[in-house]
Amino acid sequence: MTENKQFKNRLLEKLYSTNDFEIVQTLNIARDKGGCYLIPAIVNIIKNNKNDEIKNKAITFLNDIKDKNAVDAFVEAIEDEDNKSCLDILVQACWQNGLDFGKHLPVFVRIAVKEKYNTAFDALTVIEQMKPENFQTDIEKQIEFVKYSLTEAKRDKKLLLVELINVLKNRL
Repeated sequence: MTENKQFKNRLLEKLYSTNDFEIVQTLNIARDKGGCYLIPAIVNIIKNNKNDEIKNKAITFLNDIKDKNAVDAFVEAIEDEDNKSCLDILVQACWQNGLDFGKHLPVFVRIAVKEKYNTAFDALTVIEQMKPENFQTDIEKQIEFVKYSLTEAKRDKKLLLVELINVLKNRL
């Protein structure tokens, strides 16, 4: 096993530790030397660790990731039903970190339509940050999906969905 692989395995092992001090130390190291391979372990900390300081450090880690390779790992975490309890944190991290999630437009449109208002608002913000040249889907289909969902939406959510339609139309 290469030295780099051993280092990565040690980081992951320590992030799954039950020792809070060890987790904090590892999060500090991970900020400088970690990568997108740590996202599942970081999400696990957010879901399961009871210590607010550790949770906040884990959230900050997600918010600060700038590695373009992390996009798929974020979307995988978002789509995992086991992470439903921290979906709002994951979506918020996607707009906070400023990565381009354009190739996953349908995921964020679905979140904007189906989730509670605050999470939907964060998804809209992620969509607004997307570069249209990275879209790998038919925008018109996404607009139709949102329009269809308008009939079931509550008033405040309806306004957000109308804004989403406008954002998508501006990307055509």
